[in-house]
This record gives sequence, structure tokens and C-alpha cells, in this order.
Amino acid sequence: MLEGGPKLDLVVDNVSFAYASRSILENISFHIQGGDFVGIIGPNGSGKSTLLKNMSRVLVPQGGAIYLGREDLEKMPRSQLARKVAVVPQETMVNFAFTVEEVVLMGRTPHLGRFQWEGPEDRQVARKAMEATGILPLADRPITTLSGGERQRAIIAQALAQQPRVLLLDEPTSHLDINHQVEIFELLRALSQKEQVTVIAVLHDLNLAAQYCDYLILLSEGRVFALGSPARVLTPENVAAVYGTEVLVDLNPATNRPWVLIKPRREPVAMELKIHVIGGGGTVGQLLEELYRSGLHPSIGVINIGDSDWQTAQTLGMTCIEEKPFSHIGPEAHRQNLAMIEGADLVILGPVPWGPGNLLNLAAVEEALRLGKEVIVLGVDGIRGRDFTDNEAWRRLEEVIRGGAVPVASIDDVLDYLRKRGQGES
Repeated sequence: MLEGGPKLDLVVDNVSFAYASRSILENISFHIQGGDFVGIIGPNGSGKSTLLKNMSRVLVPQGGAIYLGREDLEKMPRSQLARKVAVVPQETMVNFAFTVEEVVLMGRTPHLGRFQWEGPEDRQVARKAMEATGILPLADRPITTLSGGERQRAIIAQALAQQPRVLLLDEPTSHLDINHQVEIFELLRALSQKEQVTVIAVLHDLNLAAQYCDYLILLSEGRVFALGSPARVLTPENVAAVYGTEVLVDLNPATNRPWVLIKPRREPVAMELKIHVIGGGGTVGQLLEELYRSGLHPSIGVINIGDSDWQTAQTLGMTCIEEKPFSHIGPEAHRQNLAMIEGADLVILGPVPWGPGNLLNLAAVEEALRLGKEVIVLGVDGIRGRDFTDNEAWRRLEEVIRGGAVPVASIDDVLDYLRKRGQGES
């Protein structure tokens, strides 16, 4: 454990701040409980970074006060503040070839006297910080040789070496790819949950904020517009009012957290194209979202009620031929599916697993070919591994492809096909 004392609440009480005559923060108030992971979100210019600088005392509020525990931050000696609050800035570039261990040991400065060198206890704290951030194997490496994600973890380890009870971060993943972003957010969540460090981060990615934060503070023009759980803050109405962008908000089926989807600007990849998608088992949710972003509004069927593909279709307002939960496709749903296919220009079959309960969807694809419809089969390489019908589905799908269906490997391939079709190239 990174023993740094008890967890501390942070209270922002009616804080205001201005640069010259320009007001940046106006009457900001909230209470963050110790050990929470809180995201501060809002558009550019809403005051996020200025608020963080007030909480770290880089800037001093011109009105109101900030309390750490029961102590007024402004009256706290800086050496004491540095032992309780650590800051990870947005830019973490280090221009000198210090080793990772040397960089992390710099975090022990608030605990050392003037002209005092680090001792065994300081090195042990630094070692624990490197273990917590997963960079101990890199201790002897020059920090200038690390990747962006590794360097970011080293700077977080430096902050942890201060043994703070509050960790402030300004857009900690803004220059990282998605893999490194997830690494950093998993680390921050672990620090919050296991080490009881209060984590407060300025974030620009609403979906990452929703997936990892306990609470969100949404700023607009220097004021708190909304605060609370991600589900309470990230509503279509709030996002539209603050960001000026229309969005859909769905639940991520893997985390049961909000998922923000930007509505398309209606620039279709193929004009007046009627598409019917056959999916199920959560295999076409991303495809439906990508088609929607491209300005297309497909129908889908047959899907069991409650299936995540069904949920995505409901969220996006798509026509869905549905069947009762956990039931085989019945004759009425199959009839409706065929009627939908008859009115479509193109049918897309997703990489669904096949069993006795959904073979009528395969029959619908066969009927689409018989009617002369264009058919795309997505994910052909894994068909045999998804066939639980003693190879019946695999054999029939081979016939479908021989009969003229277009096999594609990815959603990008589907979109490329549709763009070329819209341009008259297919």
C-alpha cells in the first residue's frame, strides 16, 4: 500500500476566478468524498483547467474557498499541501535523460529537509509507486526512451511518491492511443478503489469519463451545469445544451454505463439505399452504429427481445423484427423478416453464431438471393467456429456465397462497398 494517511474530502465552496476583467469561474460549489474518482468535463473554454489549478493552489480563488478535509487550502503551508495533493500536468515531456527511478524519487522532495538526500525509506516508497504503476521493470531506463504511456505512468508514479491523498490530473490521456488510454484509466481506478486516493481528472473523452469515473462535474461557461453519476450527467439534453451537439446516449452492455453516440450530419454513403441487417447475439451493434453515423437507417431482424443488437436498434430508432426472449424464430417473425427483405435493396448478414433457433434467418438470406437482392456476408473467416448445427449452416452459407453473396472481413469493408455503390462503382 502507498500509505499516505486517511482519505480526505475536497470541498469547493462558491469559488470564483477571473483573469483581469474576464470571468473564468463563477460561484463553483461541490463536495468530493475521499477515495472517489471524479471527472471534470465540458467544452474548451468552460474553465476545467482553471478549476484544477485553483484546487492545486497554482491559482488562488478570488471569491469563495477550497477545503481539504477541514483545512482551508489557501492557509495551508505549501510543504504540507505538497504532501497531500499531487498534480499530473497535461504535458509530461522530460527533456533530460534521468532514469525512471530518479524521476519518481523527485516526488519525495516534499518529505525531505533542505539539502537532505533520499534515504532507504524514500527509495522504498518510490519502489512501491513504481510497482503500483507497473513500471518497476523500467526503473533503470532513461525516461527519454519510454513510450507515451510508459512516460505517463512514470509521472503518475512520481506523483504517488509524494504519498498524496488527492491526485489531480489535467487531461492525462490526451496524446495517447486507445491502448495507453485504457492502461492509464485502469491504473487511476485502481488507485481510487484500492489505495483510497481521491482522483480528480480533467477529461475530454466523454465515453472514457463515463466508463471509469464515479462522478462527473459538467462545466459550462465557468459554472457547474450538472454534477452526479455519469448516468445523471451525460443525458442528450445536457450534452446538447453544453456542447451544442445532438447525441444519442445508450448503455454500454459490458459495463452498464452510459455510451455517447454523436448523431450523424446525414451525409449518406449511398443515396436512397434500403438496407436490412440480419444479426443477433450482439454481433451487429457496432455495424448498426456505423451505418447510422453514415446517414443510413437500416432495418434489422429477426432479433430476440433483450439481445444487445435489439437494444442498439431501439436506441437508434431502427425498425426491428423481433421474437420473444430466448425463443426460436417463429413463423410470424420469419414472415415479417421476409417482407422486410422484399422491400430492401441490400441485405447484410452479420457474423452470427448459428443454432437450431435461428436457422430461419439463414433461410431469409437464401430467399434474398432468390429475389435478386444484393447480399453482403460479414465475417466469413470464422463461420465454421460459429456453427452449432452439425455443419448445416456452414454448408448453406457456402452455397450463399457461391450464389453471388459478397463476402467481407470487416465493418470497414462493408462501408467501403456501400460508398463505391453510392458512386456507381460496384
